Amino acid sequence: MSLRGSSYRLSLVLGASLLLLLCFAYWWLGNLAHELFGTALFLVLGFHIRSNLNWWCSLPKGNYTLRRAASVAITALLASATIVLMISSLLISRSVFAFLSVKQVFVLREVHWYSAYWMIALVGLHIGLNWSRLVSLMRNLTGLRFAGVSWKIGSATSALILLVLGLESAAALDVWTRLTFRQSPVMWDFNADAARFFLHWIAIVGLFAVASCLVLNLIEFGHARLVSVRTNAGKH
Repeated sequence: MSLRGSSYRLSLVLGASLLLLLCFAYWWLGNLAHELFGTALFLVLGFHIRSNLNWWCSLPKGNYTLRRAASVAITALLASATIVLMISSLLISRSVFAFLSVKQVFVLREVHWYSAYWMIALVGLHIGLNWSRLVSLMRNLTGLRFAGVSWKIGSATSALILLVLGLESAAALDVWTRLTFRQSPVMWDFNADAARFFLHWIAIVGLFAVASCLVLNLIEFGHARLVSVRTNAGKH
């Protein structure tokens, strides 16, 4: 892939992630900013999908490994959450698409909230399952190898830190309650510390990314070991 192509794809990923985080600061930025950032998010996601059309077109082809099946499943769930979020956004809009909104129904707001929380969790899982592709993009963009003992040690250390910070952040924002479709009494005080709010959500995305990457690697390692044992047993 060309340097320009790598830069474009990576900018879409970073841009979508940033916009999603900004959308979560509703009570700090207000409704109009929330809807503007949300509209921009869906536009960026559209470009992201377009830049990966080859991946979508290749779905019926080839064999499905565990990693590929998991990636397709998570991507399908993420696409579903995005569609639900977009439709609910239009139906409850009070600013940008107010002419499309229906009579205020609380259940639509709940659908919007919970799909957003699940979307950010699925984004983390999606990043984790596609981490090797992101590393490849960064390698093309920077020219760095991202390999060797130092890289492995640094990656393992960073993953451990993200797991700890992610768990702490999930507890601070009561994410587990929200992901089980229950209302949480936790509200963030932006006047006290707005920056920490975004750091918490970044850590939560990192938590799901590390978890999906780690779990899949462990399953693949266990499967490879099992195949090796069976192969060796068959030789005796």
